[in-house]
Amino acid sequence: MATIHLQNNQANSESELTLGEVIHFIFKAKWFALIGIFFGTVAAFCYLAITPSVYESKVTLQIQPTVYPFGPSQLLISSEEIIERFKFSKTAQEISLLMNLTSNDETYKITIESLKSATISKAGTFLTLSIKAGSPTSAEELAHKIANASSVYITKINAPRIIYLERLFNSNQKLIATGNSKIDITALQSTNLAIESFLSSPEVFIPYIVDGPLFNSRKISPNTNSIFLLGALLGLGLWLLFFYFKENFSKK
Repeated sequence: MATIHLQNNQANSESELTLGEVIHFIFKAKWFALIGIFFGTVAAFCYLAITPSVYESKVTLQIQPTVYPFGPSQLLISSEEIIERFKFSKTAQEISLLMNLTSNDETYKITIESLKSATISKAGTFLTLSIKAGSPTSAEELAHKIANASSVYITKINAPRIIYLERLFNSNQKLIATGNSKIDITALQSTNLAIESFLSSPEVFIPYIVDGPLFNSRKISPNTNSIFLLGALLGLGLWLLFFYFKENFSKK
């Protein structure tokens, strides 16, 4: 039993690689390693040359007032409803028409995707659109067009609310003019002051760009550094493996 145990220990020690052996192997295979890195880098370069680049540009719109004269629900279409509308193809078609796009246009698909992926801030004040295109200029230009068309669309769907507030204001004015003691004239006057303040500032309910899209585009794919690193590592690994089998075959 002791003899068998000793033989097993000797076999295990012989199968284990020492640090010196690893260093010796790397030193012997250094030219193969360099060749592998070279070819891996060339392959990565070729891949990047034939792979289209994708750039992303973001634009942020303010779609709700930062301060309301009274309850937000009494004023404009909610941010949540706008996001829900943006997910429908009908909305995308309306916004695309405002941009003079057709369903055959390549930017039509990009517009639909950007509207579906739109996000709003936690407070619901800001809406952010992300646009992807084949060049920084294209991404920024398209982001600007989509943002402007979205602003027009949101203003359009807010119009009935504005008309309602105008009618409410006129109706309250008539009630105030009657001087009826059964009516809380003070409350009506306070409400009308708030409505008048809101209606006298039309820019409050017209969405506008607060950030981007100019000069904020970035390349999102392919990741140049990662591709070159991966190519170099794969080339290194394959050529070292080739050298290992070559050495074993020559020994036999």
